[in-house]
Amino acid sequence: MLKNLKNGFIVQNIKEFYMGYENYNGIAKYTSWPLQKIRGEDEEKITSNLEKKLYFKDGIVAITKIEMLNDYLSLCSKNNIYVRILFIESENCNLNSLENYKNNIFLGWDLVLTGLDFYSAICDEYDLIKKHGLSKNINSNGLFYDEKKLKEYIKIREQYNNNEIEVDEDFIIIKVYEVFEK
Repeated sequence: MLKNLKNGFIVQNIKEFYMGYENYNGIAKYTSWPLQKIRGEDEEKITSNLEKKLYFKDGIVAITKIEMLNDYLSLCSKNNIYVRILFIESENCNLNSLENYKNNIFLGWDLVLTGLDFYSAICDEYDLIKKHGLSKNINSNGLFYDEKKLKEYIKIREQYNNNEIEVDEDFIIIKVYEVFEK
């Protein structure tokens, strides 16, 4: 079942690999929210705010306010944490946009399962994608280059039972951008 998602930013520590196959550069590649591991007053406060206010029912934490993003990035810099910023956009949400961030790269379309904060079906099910001859629709970032092709894969994955993949989970189709600071 598709769910809606508020558009927003995700901050990831580029020194902490999370999961993925060669060339995968989507939402699950690096560990997100690196300040969770830092025990300073400011770091704990902003992490607490993320967990309380920005944890969407859909299972994705994303910063929706630029001021909070800037505060988060400032604390990462103070703690010498090297980060990348992702902007995630769902098809049914107009909140936030990349208007103020002209310096960005479209990475591709990802399929994010809810309930697991940074779980990408595209990353986890790459062998299944290859098995069905759809790897030609994966771009150099390891994501689908086209939403239509991603939806073709969704139809295929719905034919599987729960022993092979988690098909009953709710999921969100997202566009993923890497954003570079001004």
